[in-house]
Amino acid sequence: WKALPPGGRRGRLEIVTATSRRIQRLLSQQRLDCAFLFEGEIKGAGYKLTWQTLATSEIVLLVPNGHPMAGRTEGVELRELGSAPLIVNEPRVGYGEAVLRALHANDATPDIIMDCDDVEALKCMVLAGAGVAIVPRIVAQQELNQNRVAAVPLLPLQTVNIDFVRRPELSDARLEQQLNQLVRDFTF
Repeated sequence: WKALPPGGRRGRLEIVTATSRRIQRLLSQQRLDCAFLFEGEIKGAGYKLTWQTLATSEIVLLVPNGHPMAGRTEGVELRELGSAPLIVNEPRVGYGEAVLRALHANDATPDIIMDCDDVEALKCMVLAGAGVAIVPRIVAQQELNQNRVAAVPLLPLQTVNIDFVRRPELSDARLEQQLNQLVRDFTF
């Protein structure tokens, strides 16, 4: 953030990368002013937050190249996963929680082999052939562009919002301008 005119307040941009669970906790504790999150809710927040949806990402089945489903362009239904070894991402918050609900609603009973709270580690496990994962396409876009993994569409199509969440009391006009510019710069 740029410094304000002499005598004005100074702002500082601190980037925190963390699990959704931790980011949500930091927001609810008012230790973060704003965050980018996959669709979710801040549980236990005793104050209001402002939510702005910036983009939507398709949810896909991420599989290693060479997997029997890797070439499926028509998509896969959740119940087709059978007892596939599944790596889940943060199943108690946000889209991870929604994935488990969708699996249950479709009578899919994959073998959950790992609960991974780090999406980079999750991708490494898929790349190594340890299992498959249901993730927002955007989290693996770089690996997909490099043809390191394959993404199979889910049927029916499922998406997740990418939201900008902030505390509403941040109302200083200059800070408001900077936050709006930040959102424009990061819009997908």
